[in-house]
Amino acid sequence: MNRDLHKVVSEIYPFTLMFSADAKKIEKVFGMDDQDHGDGDYGGFCSTGLVDGCLVVAIYVNIDDDGAINFSDLAHEVYHAVMHVCTYCNLKPCHNNDEQGAYLTSWIFKWCVDSARKEKAN
Repeated sequence: MNRDLHKVVSEIYPFTLMFSADAKKIEKVFGMDDQDHGDGDYGGFCSTGLVDGCLVVAIYVNIDDDGAINFSDLAHEVYHAVMHVCTYCNLKPCHNNDEQGAYLTSWIFKWCVDSARKEKAN
């Protein structure tokens, strides 16, 4: 398959990516509270689900007061996001060594970093 994974996903479901350093914003979208996810060993979480027929992938990663992002935490959550997308769309599991999986991983990672910068600027 030569088409990129993002395009394939978009043909299966309308696709929305959400990032926030405010866990409450993501909890509200999915109707959950902090008891539903927890931060585990990482400073973040990823939730994925269908909301009004749209595949919503939401990533929360803590941003320090100085605006710093722990990129290993973000990478961990992006990995989960890619796995969730593949599961929802019934696609073969894609890993970072798979060209399409690597494309989606880098696209989500860049989108999250850009979103974090915008959120901290406000």
